[in-house]
Amino acid sequence: MIGAIHEIRGKLIAVLVVGVAAMAAMGIMTMNGVFGGVASARAVAAPFVLHLQIRTGAMTHRSGWPRYLANGRDSARIVLPAHRVIKVILTSPDTGSAPVVAAEARTMGLSGGEVINGVRTMAVPANRVAHTFTVAALGVNVVVPVASARRPETIVAYFRTGAPGVYTWQCMAPCGTGSTGWGGPMTTPGYMMGQIVVKA
Repeated sequence: MIGAIHEIRGKLIAVLVVGVAAMAAMGIMTMNGVFGGVASARAVAAPFVLHLQIRTGAMTHRSGWPRYLANGRDSARIVLPAHRVIKVILTSPDTGSAPVVAAEARTMGLSGGEVINGVRTMAVPANRVAHTFTVAALGVNVVVPVASARRPETIVAYFRTGAPGVYTWQCMAPCGTGSTGWGGPMTTPGYMMGQIVVKA
């Protein structure tokens, strides 16, 4: 499983490098476009809202085992509609950091980056990353910064799904157990990884 995670990481970095250059060339890293345009998609159908919430190990009474909830439920299998704009609203109270490589600290596949507590950004300092929500096969990377002790971080981001299929989502920040941080929740569906099922 660890090998699969590193394979996903390699694919993500490749997608980030190629994708950022391609999107910059096509001019789609603006709020006017995500693979054809959020504005156009909204005219057809309102975005599908995906609420993601991070629960820390202290909150779950299981040290070293943070987890994602999706719309208040288990995140092992997240179902999304195909060819639809997805509005992600992600909240995280996690004050711990899990530094990543620079490529994984940059947003990817999102319309105009992400909005963190009302401030738009395209990247988070690599040493201030707590988690990511990464779907490498869709070219999507949502970056979750370390929260302050005063309030949770709230991230809003938009991406668009493609054709129906089953995709893996993974946190790319080593926030789990073991000496590398890649154990425990990092390989357990419903914690820091799982599936996204895109349905027609």
